Amino acid sequence: MSSIIPNAQSLTEIISLPKESVIYFHIKNCRFCSTVGPVFETIASVRAATFEGVTLGRFNMTEHRETVEKLGVKDEITEKLRVKTFPTIVIYQAGGELSRIVGSHSQAEFEEWLMKSLRNRYVNHSSQEQVDDT
Repeated sequence: MSSIIPNAQSLTEIISLPKESVIYFHIKNCRFCSTVGPVFETIASVRAATFEGVTLGRFNMTEHRETVEKLGVKDEITEKLRVKTFPTIVIYQAGGELSRIVGSHSQAEFEEWLMKSLRNRYVNHSSQEQVDDT
């Protein structure tokens, strides 16, 4: 399962971790987001053992924007991360972006993207051995 990321500060902390973070950005009342959300959760559950140590999180941009507006502060996180289209799933490591997929895709397409993006970092399903990057 993925976890809900409650605010921009938590999001910044998570994407700055040395291990990879897979973040699902969504907004309210988005029909594509309502389709992708359950797919993301299924992948998070099915692949949890495969990508042990990877943070999987969901960030609600609608709630974030409402908070920013209420506080009357500049929305620096949205500008920094360049997330403007929804749904968007991004893989981060140590504050940098590794890969991104935008829009509605099937579960198979999302899994293929995720496996390809993280292929050299985790367990190889066919042999169940750790893949060495060297």
